[in-house]
Amino acid sequence: MIRKVGFVIVCAFFVFLQSQPEVGVTHGMQRVFLYDPVPEGREIFIQTARNEYESFQIVVKPDFSTDIAVIIQDLYDEEDNVFSRKNFTFYDVHYIYVKTPSPRSKAAPAWYPDGLSHFDGSNAEKGVNTLVWVDVYTPEDQKPGLYKGSLYVEMDSVLEIPVSIEVWNFTLPQKTSLKSGTEVVVDPVVKAHDLEWDSPEFDTILYSYYETLIHHRVMPLELYYGEPEVRKDGSITTDDIHERLCYFLDTLQVNNLIYPLFEDWPFRDPFGRNLEKTTLYLQRLYEYYKANGWEDRFVFYLIDEPNSKRDYEEVRNISRKLQEIHPNIRFMVTEQMIPDDPEWGNLLGYVDVWCPLFPYIEDEKESIKERQELGEEVWTYTALCQGEKETPFWELDFPVLNYRVTTWMIWYSHITGFVYWACNWWEGNPWENPETWLDNGDVYNGEGFLVYPGEKGCLPSIRLKALREGMEDYEYFVILESLGRESFVDEEVKKIVKSWYEWEKNPEQLLKIRSILGEEINRLSGELEQELYEEKEEKVPLVEKEAKDEKEVILDEEKDLSGFPEGDDSKKDIIRVTTTAVVFVSLAVLILILAIHSKRT
Repeated sequence: MIRKVGFVIVCAFFVFLQSQPEVGVTHGMQRVFLYDPVPEGREIFIQTARNEYESFQIVVKPDFSTDIAVIIQDLYDEEDNVFSRKNFTFYDVHYIYVKTPSPRSKAAPAWYPDGLSHFDGSNAEKGVNTLVWVDVYTPEDQKPGLYKGSLYVEMDSVLEIPVSIEVWNFTLPQKTSLKSGTEVVVDPVVKAHDLEWDSPEFDTILYSYYETLIHHRVMPLELYYGEPEVRKDGSITTDDIHERLCYFLDTLQVNNLIYPLFEDWPFRDPFGRNLEKTTLYLQRLYEYYKANGWEDRFVFYLIDEPNSKRDYEEVRNISRKLQEIHPNIRFMVTEQMIPDDPEWGNLLGYVDVWCPLFPYIEDEKESIKERQELGEEVWTYTALCQGEKETPFWELDFPVLNYRVTTWMIWYSHITGFVYWACNWWEGNPWENPETWLDNGDVYNGEGFLVYPGEKGCLPSIRLKALREGMEDYEYFVILESLGRESFVDEEVKKIVKSWYEWEKNPEQLLKIRSILGEEINRLSGELEQELYEEKEEKVPLVEKEAKDEKEVILDEEKDLSGFPEGDDSKKDIIRVTTTAVVFVSLAVLILILAIHSKRT
């Protein structure tokens, strides 16, 4: 009888082991669908600059429904420098169902991981993947080095995942180099959050959308309540908006906004019967921006996608009047250099910032170069799935890599910015319905939206995270260019981008090239620091240098005698014994006792 009990316990033990949830980790460029195999990765290795975010995903697929929690400890390098656990942010990943694929999408209907909400423990359902998204931020004052520690996934048992973070010896700038702009449409925000226009919560909620974009290095196209008070004659007062603009332009370092002038505000028919008022208004506004050092961060953008002879004439008319109002006000138009219809004429000489669709960047290389040589800028934009050939479309049911590789294409093409028409164009509840644009029976999933409404404000998407990664990649390109390595960057980027129609589809290859770029900057930064150190040493007087060397010897001796520091509680965080280990030991002891007892009987 006792032998049978022992056999049952052993069987139960092995069943217990076999029923442990599958857990894996992967980078942020991999879409993990509900029923995908769990990634094979069991440890995390990140390479990062200072003032940079890097992301990874934890994937859990249990054989039974269970609650999960994630615990991270401080990480340490060999010199006991700490990488704080406070630099980790955890998100729940929400799956959004795509019922009808977008035009030109090769995907079938499926649940897409996209929406992110703040993680505070989660429930993992039996037999399907549960994702936890992790952002890791490296502070500007973090010492370079290799930091190691552990992350714990706590379910019925506790699984330890080793974490290593290599911090490179360079820092990404606070002010984003690549210019951009996307609209935060106010009405959907008001509806989604059930706001009153004059409520105390209105500003807080709305501004959370601007701040979310900016923290992902993407700029809002305009600021609600960023308009000056306008008098009847067109003169302005900026007292009510100055503090707000200082916050966005100086503190948050927004690098691009549009002039607050629209077809019906502050005057109707601004370039017709109210031209005199418009003239004074724009002149005063430019003077105000210039007085604060912001004049280069604003563009004038009134006509969207001119597509007729009449539209082209209106562009030329407004351009002429803007030149008379102030020659330094830059005019942006979302159009290519070569018109679709020659009868419309062209816009050459009337546009300061061109912004054609993705495919035109490839098709009009020579025209772009000519306009740039004349001092004009060229940006780009995407909308729907336009163009004869496929470019990196920004619909939900296209690879998430499309959002990241766009900035590589921008560098490859030597242009300087991009526009996306909206970041929150929701129809109904975006957590349940991604069909944001319908056109002649076609459904565009995720068109015009990169963020979600949360209980307390704006929440990001995985697609916005991928775009942020691309913006950070672009900073690597700029840094290497400043270090005299532009040709090196160009060659590496060409390994990923052949044209706007041909690019590397495997995200692993892009991550590999990014690592090469980062290691090159790290190497050059180390050499530069050494040169500066040697130059400084040469200037130190001999007596002072000898005194310094003697002091260092004394300090080294003290260090050798000091032993280990006391009171270092930070390393005594949470020491856990996993449930699996406890069960194993307990069962092993019990089986041994039963076996001995059985032998005696």
